[in-house]
Amino acid sequence: HHYNTCHVCWHFPDYCKKQNYQQAKEDYLQLEQIAENPKNTSNSKVALMRCNYQLKNCVDATNYANRVIALEKVSAELSSEAHYIIAQCKMAEQKYDEAMNEFKIVAAASKAEIGAESKYNIALILYQNKEYKKSEKEIYDFSAIHFFFIVFSLKKMQCK
Repeated sequence: HHYNTCHVCWHFPDYCKKQNYQQAKEDYLQLEQIAENPKNTSNSKVALMRCNYQLKNCVDATNYANRVIALEKVSAELSSEAHYIIAQCKMAEQKYDEAMNEFKIVAAASKAEIGAESKYNIALILYQNKEYKKSEKEIYDFSAIHFFFIVFSLKKMQCK
């Protein structure tokens, strides 16, 4: 079966809609081997990170997430996603200290949804470790920040 770069790149959105991550993973493994363009190599690493994560294959998801983090010119958003995937895999493996380190990186770097989820997971890990005061502080800090942004947003809306 011959795959060219365009075929694989063009079909990936289709795989996502159909949740055919196994087929996408196989095609992207081939792309990674044959790609001559560095952008296609980078795209295949990102896609393989995501496919393996969706397939709950933590070993490969973590491996590709580390490769994505190591890419030249990786965006902050993509780097946060890779750290988040590593953190989720570490949680699944019950390696909570390693997970917390990764969640802290995401929480510090991202104000998006995964940043908020990371703060929640940090509080959860602290709670599971019976570090109740630290967990409570994490929740309080998280709540205070989000409360401030909600109030600020509402005030901006009233000014219009």
